[in-house]
Amino acid sequence: MNWLYNYIILGVVLLSSSAVHAQLDLFPIQQDYIEETRAVYSSLDSILHTSTLPFSVRNSALEDSYFFKDTLKYYSVFKAKLLKEDLFSVNENDFSLRVNPLFNFKGGKDLMDTSVYADTTLFIQNSRGFSIDGRIGKRLYFQTGFLENQSFLPRWQKAYADSNLIIPGMGRHKAYKEDGFDYAQSYGWINYYPIDNLNLFFGHGKMFSGHGYRSHNLSHQSFNYPHFKISSTLFKGKVKAMWSMAALQNLTRLPLGEVPESLFKRKAATFSSLSYLLGKRVEISVFESNMWKRYSEFNGTEPLDPKAYVPVPMLGYLTQRIDSIQSSRLGFNLLIKMNNKIQVYGQYQVERKGVQIGARINDVALKGLRILAEYNRSEKDDVVDPLVGFTHFNEGIGHPLLSSFEEWIGVLNYRKNRWSGSCTYAQVSTISKRLTLDLRLSYLVNPRSNFNISTGYLHRENNELINQKSGVVYLGLSTSVFDSFYNF
Repeated sequence: MNWLYNYIILGVVLLSSSAVHAQLDLFPIQQDYIEETRAVYSSLDSILHTSTLPFSVRNSALEDSYFFKDTLKYYSVFKAKLLKEDLFSVNENDFSLRVNPLFNFKGGKDLMDTSVYADTTLFIQNSRGFSIDGRIGKRLYFQTGFLENQSFLPRWQKAYADSNLIIPGMGRHKAYKEDGFDYAQSYGWINYYPIDNLNLFFGHGKMFSGHGYRSHNLSHQSFNYPHFKISSTLFKGKVKAMWSMAALQNLTRLPLGEVPESLFKRKAATFSSLSYLLGKRVEISVFESNMWKRYSEFNGTEPLDPKAYVPVPMLGYLTQRIDSIQSSRLGFNLLIKMNNKIQVYGQYQVERKGVQIGARINDVALKGLRILAEYNRSEKDDVVDPLVGFTHFNEGIGHPLLSSFEEWIGVLNYRKNRWSGSCTYAQVSTISKRLTLDLRLSYLVNPRSNFNISTGYLHRENNELINQKSGVVYLGLSTSVFDSFYNF
């Protein structure tokens, strides 16, 4: 019971500490945070590079507000803790720490699926965990968190989880009772700024390249992965360079050998980005991805090519090998700020002929109203050898669809004080045609942890074999810091 004693001591120390807010360092790569920060960075006065995520809180006007700036001055102790403060926090000159719960409790019922499974199953999400983040000194930041989950999914989501062996964005699962899933997700990193224009990152999380809802280059729709990252701004902030090395894996195992359960076949990845700010309105960037083989069916474990260790952007792509040891890709991002409220953006991925065109409009006609419209297309299937393929845990690390496709996405979001409503529409055409529509109304209980009470309706149509329809009404309480995408 030593662990329980340690947690009790930690709780006593934190409860007795100052209730002043400690600060995050990096925003979670979650859609609420992404869109809120992109809205802030849409100003022509912003000279920040926004083609790579996660965003730093240190450079954001959201540093103190987190979605909602509360102007009420007087709270009782209980209401302050519930509605505006971290669960525990410490904030000193050379040290800060904050601890918050993570949870997602949701119940739903499918009103359109007439199968026996849908008729006899209440769709439940039961997730519990914690997040801890803080600062040591002025330049060293850390974050960690864990989430344990049990789910009973609608039939079409269950079919995806069964066939792909993963919950989208949440990794591998195991059986829970008769038809449920049990899975976990963890993250953690250390972020260090040795000087103002240089950042060193090491941890277990995600990255994103681009300005849209999706990304053909690198997205946040796959599972977390360990990676090391170096980034630096040059020439008075006009140029930003980033290089990262990551450890990814397939969900096929190595030969069994003498162990009861063998490891999965792994691969290394390197990513690099160069972005340039052209005045106040335009950001142009180029993004490179390399997959390096770490296992061969003939030779077993393969040594990593020495070039993979060299933190020079574009080196891997420009010197790529023509054998199966390495696979490389190149992509481009473009952002144009038409004014303080309207952005247009685009992306092109060379190898798959992946195209993205989109627009984002903030505070149009009504303050707090935001609109996103996006078109994506890929003309080539992803047929790379899985040992150097652009996948992780059976999911594409770029766009989640690995075959050629055409897609339309529309997002409408309105926020006023603590209330928000959203409508997200996605239509995908591959061999079949699928569409999803997610309508949600939510109340923001605590902006520090993005704690929401929400209700909504998730509609799905798929004509792959027969015309299958699903319409799930749901109600939930959640601290939204993770995304799990099914709208593809």
